Amino acid sequence: MRFRHTLILLLVCAAVIMYFYLVEKPSRKASEKAGEKEKQVFTFDGDNVEKLIIERENGEKLVFRRELKPEENWVIEKPINADADNYTLNGIVSRFERLKWDKIVAEKPENPEVFGLKKPRFTVRFIVKGQEKPSVIHIGKRAPVGFKVYAQKEGDNRVMVVTAAVETNLKKKIEDYRNRKILDFLVSEVEDLEIEKRGGETIRLARTDEGWYLMDKKSRETVRADKPVITRVLTALRDLRVKDFVDDNPQDVKKYGLSTPAFRVKVRLENNKKQYVLLLGKRTRNKEKVYVKLEDKPNVVTVDASILAKIDKPRYAWRIKKIFDFYTWKAERLMIEDKYGVTYAVKNKKDNKWYDEKGKREKNRDAVNEILRMLRDITVVDYIDVNPRSLSPYGLDKPQIHVRVKVEGELEERGLLLGEVTAHGVYGMLEGEQEVYLLKKDFLDKFEKERLKILDAEEVSSPSTGGKGTPPSKSGKGKKEGQPREKGSARGE
Repeated sequence: MRFRHTLILLLVCAAVIMYFYLVEKPSRKASEKAGEKEKQVFTFDGDNVEKLIIERENGEKLVFRRELKPEENWVIEKPINADADNYTLNGIVSRFERLKWDKIVAEKPENPEVFGLKKPRFTVRFIVKGQEKPSVIHIGKRAPVGFKVYAQKEGDNRVMVVTAAVETNLKKKIEDYRNRKILDFLVSEVEDLEIEKRGGETIRLARTDEGWYLMDKKSRETVRADKPVITRVLTALRDLRVKDFVDDNPQDVKKYGLSTPAFRVKVRLENNKKQYVLLLGKRTRNKEKVYVKLEDKPNVVTVDASILAKIDKPRYAWRIKKIFDFYTWKAERLMIEDKYGVTYAVKNKKDNKWYDEKGKREKNRDAVNEILRMLRDITVVDYIDVNPRSLSPYGLDKPQIHVRVKVEGELEERGLLLGEVTAHGVYGMLEGEQEVYLLKKDFLDKFEKERLKILDAEEVSSPSTGGKGTPPSKSGKGKKEGQPREKGSARGE
């Protein structure tokens, strides 16, 4: 009998539990959800808001319009015509889109003045696409308890209590709604940068698949440009922020030095997506700011004067400083051809060790990695010649050292030729290009020391007698590793 009673009790308990989880709990959740939905003040989709109007107790009226083409942006229509800060305006729309009331304090107030709703401090209107009438809410007095305010939706007599956070962005000065960002682009999108200095030369830089190049319009010559320098300048331009909104409808920009600007900066994005032309004029009296404006807009503003030093660089400052820059950990293959012959080092990705070309003899990993670091860090001392008639004055017709590196993800190997050593450096050039550099030579002794470590014992014992000026073969093909080079095999001969 006891077992039977116990079984019945267990079945009853199971039925109660099942009822709670299958019926009662879902019903409560649905009821709570319905209650939360009922508390929702507005039902519009924020993405469909086309216009936002803020009316203040003092009669001031602010009108903002959302533009969708060529890209989504907010603009100020009244009291001025200017670009608005997207973050602030989207924040207002999002706040009211999600707004819920905490409680209803009056269904139909006899005296709205008690709640500050006869003459509300703020009235906010949302013009929504697809809606015949705007969505409107009036914000009245602060509630006596908590961070709350009284509010009333137009067309609804009830007085609600809502969070006072709704008024945070409703009482700003007009300049605080304005977009302080002057140039809006991603550095990776920029294809051309041009900096024209009044009374000076014009710097023209263009990005290609191979990297950045400095262009000369007259000679039509192009030389490699320094990507880190360009990136820093573009980042500085992108991050420019307005300090002061000076004049939105200037009759004469001459007094700001903008009729003949000190600098004219052109930034063109890839695929001609957009082009910005920024004019930089005079400094302010305290010299801490400079007047600027976009060429296609009337508004004159000031920005931090530090931008002038960042863009005002001599031509050589834009040129590449590290001609053989790469990520050493991405190197897959190294070839060195010099007075000791030809040596290969190939990385085995499985054990991350370096071997000869046949994968049999292990190379000194530390030495290979040190050589790669030295090659990566080779720095330009001076820019010697572009498209030289002859390479022999630089010892590059028969280079002393020829290096090739295959980098992961790149189709072709990188090649570097090192020629004559002078008191100031060593002449060098990139394989396949026609520009001669003077490079720092402080790495050469260490390079040879590390290079010897990756030779096998029998190779070290019989170095080439070719010595200075002995030319490398075109790629080292057909030679055994460590075999001395023969004379008369100069590149290009």
